[in-house]
Amino acid sequence: MKRIVAVEPWLESVNRTYADLVENGLDPNLRHIKLYPGAEDFYLEPEPGVSFEFDSDSKMLKAVAITIIRRVDLAPEFKDCLSEPYGCLDKSAVRTAWGSPLRTSEPLVMPEPIGKTGGWDMYRLSGAGFGYIDLIYSYTKDFVVSGLVLRGAEDEA
Repeated sequence: MKRIVAVEPWLESVNRTYADLVENGLDPNLRHIKLYPGAEDFYLEPEPGVSFEFDSDSKMLKAVAITIIRRVDLAPEFKDCLSEPYGCLDKSAVRTAWGSPLRTSEPLVMPEPIGKTGGWDMYRLSGAGFGYIDLIYSYTKDFVVSGLVLRGAEDEA
């Protein structure tokens, strides 16, 4: 049976420092991943399908990404359920739960191995008490939720 994972602790972690998160229970032994030499960010994977993106200079958590459906080989998938209202399974459910997106991208074709996608929708979580967080749902070509990102809000949104 799948467990239901509360999203709020991740929301509360965005814009906090790595040291603060470790002090509050983040495993300090997680491997720091840099995508390439000189990258401005580093990543941690606290559980399969969940990735934390940190700024290398400030050590602030910039984003939490949850992979629901793998788009590239070897990418782990999140196999549990997200707490309501975050656990929407398709674009229709997302828009029913969250309303009209602040920003959206229509379906587009990405380079292989990703290929055709269903675009994405972005919401500012002001009504949920996290006005400094953007929630982005990405979709497969069939408009099934493939992942979501919780990130510090961009000023221009």
